Amino acid sequence: MWLFIQALDVWMFRDGKPFDSGAGHNANSLFPPTSFTVQGMMRSLAIDRSGVDWDAYAANADPRLTAQIGSPNATNPQDQLGDFWMRGPYLARRDEEHGGLTRYFPLPADVVQRGRQLHVLRDGSDLELDDEIPEPQLWLAENKFATFYRGGQQFSANECLREDELFVREQRFGNAIDVATRTVRADEGMLYSASFVRPCTDVGLLIEIPDSEPWTRIFPAPKTAQIFKFGGEGRSAHIECVEPPKDRITNNVPGESRLVLITPAYFIRGVPEINGITAHAVPRSLAFGGWNLVKRRPRPIRRYAPPGSVFMLNAGADLPELLTEQPIGELPLTTLGFGEYLRLTTNT
Repeated sequence: MWLFIQALDVWMFRDGKPFDSGAGHNANSLFPPTSFTVQGMMRSLAIDRSGVDWDAYAANADPRLTAQIGSPNATNPQDQLGDFWMRGPYLARRDEEHGGLTRYFPLPADVVQRGRQLHVLRDGSDLELDDEIPEPQLWLAENKFATFYRGGQQFSANECLREDELFVREQRFGNAIDVATRTVRADEGMLYSASFVRPCTDVGLLIEIPDSEPWTRIFPAPKTAQIFKFGGEGRSAHIECVEPPKDRITNNVPGESRLVLITPAYFIRGVPEINGITAHAVPRSLAFGGWNLVKRRPRPIRRYAPPGSVFMLNAGADLPELLTEQPIGELPLTTLGFGEYLRLTTNT
């Protein structure tokens, strides 16, 4: 089942930087958010629509719901998710003219700018002194990976979309509130700024989840929609059941190929230690963790290879379906779609 999530207000998804009093005064938004955030929202939606009280759910009052979305008190991380799994979230835009939704991915890290053109590097020896990293960050539609990136040649930056053509960042300022008196605190260090995200028209987040209960009851047919809270400050989101995205790339590619991450991946040493991966291009890592509702404390902050990271793979090398390692004690990353990639051959 595919769901398209659109904003009814601005959104805020905190990154991994500290934002406690005295530790930081600026809260940055990570967008798209991680699947940690999205799975929490979806499982909360399932509890809310089931009619089961939250305390009763935690006490396993509804074993069927617990089996479907997991138990927060389970010691085994997999049991904390139950039968729930997801892929994404992907940045997507509704394309009414051609029908359906198109996914957009960050420009791969092995693409450089030469003058007004973008150039796919063949290898390290292909790098020139005047090569630049494209600014601002560019996003490429999924169908254009086959025609431009896979072609391994120069193409115009006009074939991509700038970040501000998909979503806009808004900086807002505020002052801490005294909980007891509900008044603004006047002591030093209470002024803060927060970064919010406003997706453009027809732009949202696309995810895939199980086509089973409780989701078939909540979203019985395409175009069925729900309204629910999402992200920091509980801003509203419109969640609609949709048809699968069009122009999806298949990974059945023989021979030497490039692996382009489309969701974050965790690697203990920063890159995958897999026989057959001979080179890599990894942008600056992302730091995030999450919040443990049961223990009421932050999850450990770890660094992840971001979408757009590229790894060269030899012909005949074995490869897992999802390219990520698993931190000890963390929710199972493969179940939540971390390490998803496009496998592409490039003409060199």
